[in-house]
Amino acid sequence: MENLASNTSELLERYRRSRRRALLASVVAIAACFLAIGVILGVMLTRPTKSVSAGDTEVNSELSSAFVEVARQVEPSVVNISTVTMPVKQSAREPEMFSLPRPSFESSLPFGGNEPARRGNGSGVIVDPRGFILTNRHVVEKVDRIKVRLFDGQELPAEVIGSDTEVDLAVLKVVPTVPLVPARIGNSEKMRVGDWVLAIGSPFGLDQTVTAGIISAKERDSSELYKRVGFQYFLQTDAAINRGNSGGPLINLSGELIGINTAIATSTGDYNGICFALPSSEAIAVYKQLVKNGRVVRGFLGAMTDRVTPQIAQVYGLPVARGAIVSNVNETMTVEGKLVESPAAKAGLKLNDIILEFRGERIKDDSDLVRQVASTPVGTSVPIKVIRD
Repeated sequence: MENLASNTSELLERYRRSRRRALLASVVAIAACFLAIGVILGVMLTRPTKSVSAGDTEVNSELSSAFVEVARQVEPSVVNISTVTMPVKQSAREPEMFSLPRPSFESSLPFGGNEPARRGNGSGVIVDPRGFILTNRHVVEKVDRIKVRLFDGQELPAEVIGSDTEVDLAVLKVVPTVPLVPARIGNSEKMRVGDWVLAIGSPFGLDQTVTAGIISAKERDSSELYKRVGFQYFLQTDAAINRGNSGGPLINLSGELIGINTAIATSTGDYNGICFALPSSEAIAVYKQLVKNGRVVRGFLGAMTDRVTPQIAQVYGLPVARGAIVSNVNETMTVEGKLVESPAAKAGLKLNDIILEFRGERIKDDSDLVRQVASTPVGTSVPIKVIRD
């Protein structure tokens, strides 16, 4: 019995010692965990925090650097355009909601008569080192003298090679003493709403003024701007464009020309945050024709069309109202003094046909069809898709 009691006491003592060791190990482990957490928190709390003040963050710094570099690259390609013309007396009229940021005018010394001359100011962009410059037609329309001031301050006389009323574009030519620095042409079709852009020009005669903004919208219908069917869509931007900016470049952050600043939406005549630029894709296509031919020749269909209404779409079984419905087909047309069969009649288009596709492109409405047809070279055969009742 004594041996049994002794063995039992020994076992109990071993059990107690093992429990104490286990408890001590647990305490040490917990302490180590708390120590590790404390070290981590200490590192996090002592780590220097980044400032979030405007203009101090890394993102803002990179964006600012991009603006600086783009302006540095493009400024040598931007010119100031000054004009002299006899004033035309006009009656006062109410401000228009959409207007062209026309150059400001001021009276000067008499110019060829008793009436004072008027001086205008606009902008332009060099697109060819030989001296070809793009600007707006309304900057140089009906003027008597044009002078271009380059980035280095050199002034050169300029002549109008050609202009196009439909897209408000003109090509000027100067004779430079050395090759000029042309702007790199970008793809306006790749621009996205929200992309940053810079507008460079001479608002109120202040050369090389740079403003920044974003692409606010794409494919703004020119009919909304000019109150008639036009041949192009505009890029909309909130980059500041004022009087004197007309004809200047709209530039992406790659330093490429993606638009020609053309018009603003305003009730005052000055910047109200809504500005429009002719996309470079359209501008360059017109520029090439003006340089080659001095004028722009556009395709024509030989038929009148109207917008497809929801009621018409329902009659034709269309899921949505889109396309252009033929309202009249001209059997013959006069082209360069000759009576010829119209393209629409030759293709077999009939009254009340709905044109859904032209040249493989879906047609949104009748205005879209006009632009598609106008941009097609004369004499080109293209497929069309129609639905006939």
